Amino acid sequence: MELWGKFLNLQADIRKINHAVALLVWDQQTYMPVGGTEARAESLGYLETLAHTKIVSKEASEILTALEYQSEDPEKGPLYRAAKRDYDHAVKISTKLVEEMAKTSARAMTAWQEAKAKEDFSLFENYLEKLVDLALQKADALGYSDEPYDALLDSFEPGMTTKDVEVIFTKLKEASVPLVKEIVAKQGEKPAIFAQDYGEKGQWDIGIKALHEMGFDIDCGRQDYSVHPFTISFDPQDVRITTKIDPRSFPGSLFSSMHEGGHALYEQGIPKEWRNLAIGSAASLATHESQSRLWENIVGHSRGYLSHLWPELQKTFPNQLNKVDFNTFYSAINWVEPSLIRVDADEVTYNLHIFLRFEIERELLNGKIKVSQLPEAWNEKVESYLGIKVPSPSLGVLQDIHWSQGSIGYFPTYALGNVMASQFYAKALKEQPSLSDSIAKGELLPLREWLRDKIHSQGASLLPMELVEAVTGESLNVTPYLEYLKNKYLG
Repeated sequence: MELWGKFLNLQADIRKINHAVALLVWDQQTYMPVGGTEARAESLGYLETLAHTKIVSKEASEILTALEYQSEDPEKGPLYRAAKRDYDHAVKISTKLVEEMAKTSARAMTAWQEAKAKEDFSLFENYLEKLVDLALQKADALGYSDEPYDALLDSFEPGMTTKDVEVIFTKLKEASVPLVKEIVAKQGEKPAIFAQDYGEKGQWDIGIKALHEMGFDIDCGRQDYSVHPFTISFDPQDVRITTKIDPRSFPGSLFSSMHEGGHALYEQGIPKEWRNLAIGSAASLATHESQSRLWENIVGHSRGYLSHLWPELQKTFPNQLNKVDFNTFYSAINWVEPSLIRVDADEVTYNLHIFLRFEIERELLNGKIKVSQLPEAWNEKVESYLGIKVPSPSLGVLQDIHWSQGSIGYFPTYALGNVMASQFYAKALKEQPSLSDSIAKGELLPLREWLRDKIHSQGASLLPMELVEAVTGESLNVTPYLEYLKNKYLG
């Protein structure tokens, strides 16, 4: 077999193993009984070890070395470079560490779910201590110039350093804190229209309607329930999302579906011919979050799209909404108010939740705080940033699933995604001035097609900052995001 054929076959073998891993993870977070945790940990450890062994094998090294001349080829170059990036990253990490991280995170996820349900951080504490230790081992293996966080951040956001994030977050923080105060002072009394029971089926149906209008291909995907909403892709033609429905927390389920739907559209938009290649993935986690945050906030929370949904919402929830006027509903949906739960936070205060997580993770990795001190540190930062007290662990340090998955260094991608989302949407509006009118009619496919053409179809052919510049013509810039918030809320 020719060398390029061997390269493609090896890539396909790795991806097929990773698809099996993804399926086991999806099952664990949706339908797996608690008693299956240990067996699942063993299976995930084995499969992730198998994939890692293939990525860093002597055969892979020899093939990549022999094909180095292809790196600048117009057609094969992007495919080669994506695979080489994966190899260069993976080869620094031992197979033993990969196995230990997989097993520990599988066990930690079940422990986190129990700890959250029982309001007892101690049930998760030992697992988190192990995960932090493994994260430090991974950072040491990957190497870093300034601090361990650099290495972990780069795993999610290639090419970005902690200092880069700090610069962006400083700009956001300087603008966000006074902006929140100005908006809150302007609002008046909050409409009390959501503190009542909204049926589960009605919420599900509205979420499915939004997904359909967004262009989510239900024949190549599905929506289920989970403790923490997430998206997982096995293939561009098998992309699954979950939502969480609480009868007394509408419209959170709608925006959960739209958020995860944004992730899913990205995965469904990656070229199918790349399904078995390293290039057949997103440019980065922040790029992924830019899609989910764009659909959830810029579209989902917009006056135009909500006015389109309004008749259906009144029909679905007649007892709750028939006596409510649209302006009151829109005001309640977009109410700005410091709150405890990140995923339910309004789009103005949301980044404050990210800042405190970013700071806590850095302090953990730099040894400034211990895992046992996390609840106290968390509560102090919430009060500092949001001005509210945390009444329980489930509303505080235990609210997010990410640490149980070993995803330390992930949280900054949410705020970076907010910035990217506004930058991408501003460019889309320049190229298609009628987008706002289309959205107000519920015609969301023009936006999906623009995103598919500019972003989704590029896969991992470009590094994230290269993609931002290729799409918008400029580097990552907080100005469009801040202008979007000011125009919407202070307008």
